Amino acid sequence: MKLWMSNETAGVSTIDTRNLRKVRNSIEEDLNNYLKSINYSNEKLTEVLLVLIIRNDDFTVMKGGEGIRKHRGEESYGCSLRVDYNEFKNGNEQTRKLLIYQAIFTTFDMIAKKKKIKNLEVVKEYINKKIEELNK
Repeated sequence: MKLWMSNETAGVSTIDTRNLRKVRNSIEEDLNNYLKSINYSNEKLTEVLLVLIIRNDDFTVMKGGEGIRKHRGEESYGCSLRVDYNEFKNGNEQTRKLLIYQAIFTTFDMIAKKKKIKNLEVVKEYINKKIEELNK
């Protein structure tokens, strides 16, 4: 499974974008390594898109959304979530990781509510474990 994370960062400085990219890449690598280590295989869940909305302006039109759509002939699952700008900007790497893991958990939770997908709970449990570790 490929976890795709992109971000909308209107008004966010280059430093913040670099911080997001650094944290995002380490989380994506960690999650994909975990999935490989347990031989996770699911033909119904091959691609997940998570859009993190990080803005420092008063942008309230898009509060987040979710959807299941066809992409390249296969079902693709997507979720867009607003991340608090000040919390992200002023937080350390651990805080940023926590915000992103929480967004990923919400994405998988949304997918679980929409579809019955085998082995999805295993992924959610791992993400929840990472959230608990970061909250310590």
